[in-house]
Amino acid sequence: MQGPGAIREAPRSVAAMADVEISLATPDETEQLVAGARTAYASGLRTQRGFTEEAAIAKAVADVLALLPDGAGTPAHVFLAARKGKALVGGVRRPPVLRW
Repeated sequence: MQGPGAIREAPRSVAAMADVEISLATPDETEQLVAGARTAYASGLRTQRGFTEEAAIAKAVADVLALLPDGAGTPAHVFLAARKGKALVGGVRRPPVLRW
């Protein structure tokens, strides 16, 4: 279906996974993942919601702090890291409300 209201599939990134290791993130990796997420969130607030850079950063810092008041040490959150060789290439956070 095309035209107004059409549902479009989001573009996907495809990468070879044979050489990617996924396991619990170290505290340093978790801090990197949280910082990256905060930066990406602030960028989205600027580009998609029209926030000024200062307001976007302030909101991103406040929102991430609300989700993770103790940063990487926030109880019940699990962080997984994806590594290619020794390089951190991605990660995921499992909040306490989800059940896997």
